[in-house]
Order: sequence, then C-alpha cells, then structure tokens
Amino acid sequence: MANLEGANLYRADLQEADLMMANLQGAFLANAFLQKATLTGANLQTANLTSAYLQRASLVRADLREASLYWANLPGADLVGANLEGAHFSEGTRFPDGTTWTPDTDMARFTDPDHPDFWRPNAQ
Repeated sequence: MANLEGANLYRADLQEADLMMANLQGAFLANAFLQKATLTGANLQTANLTSAYLQRASLVRADLREASLYWANLPGADLVGANLEGAHFSEGTRFPDGTTWTPDTDMARFTDPDHPDFWRPNAQ
C-alpha cells in the first residue's frame, strides 16, 4: 500500500497504475493522467484532482471527502461506494455517464447501487 500523502503529482502519468488502498490524502494530482488506474479503497481526502483524467478508473470505495474535482474527467469511471461528502465540482466536471455537473446532480446515482437511477460503467 503506497503512502503518497501530500505528494505533488501534477501532470503525473499514472495510467493503469495500481494504487489500490493508497494513501493520497492531500495529494496534488491536478492534470494527472489516471485513465484506467485502480484506486479502489484509496484515501483521496482533500486531494486536488482538478482537470485530472480519470476515464475508466476504478474509484470503488475510494474516500474522496473534500476532494477538488473541478473540471475532472470521469467518463466510464466506477464510483460504487465512493465517499464524495463535501467534494467540490464545477460545471466542467464530466461524470461517468458523460454528463456534466450541475447543482442538482445526484451523486448517489453513481455511488449507490440501490439508487433507482443507478449508473455503472459495465451496465451500459
């Protein structure tokens, strides 16, 4: 389990990286390339993921509390069980289904399998 707490990973190429259960709390991951990365169970509390490329990444049960996801690209990402409490989004944030954030976005649609409109990448 990697400990990258507070690390500066600006524009890092972490495509397909295995960061399962990694501690990335407070890490600076702006513009990082995380396509198809495994971040299952990772601690990303307060991490800066502004404009990060997270297409088809596994964020299952990831802790994203208070994370900055402004302009983040998440198409195809798996967010099942992710904790997004207090996470920050912008109108440029693209979600797993390709939609963009609005103040009315119901994040449980991506995180809670019991949600009536649940969306999961492999179901599409």
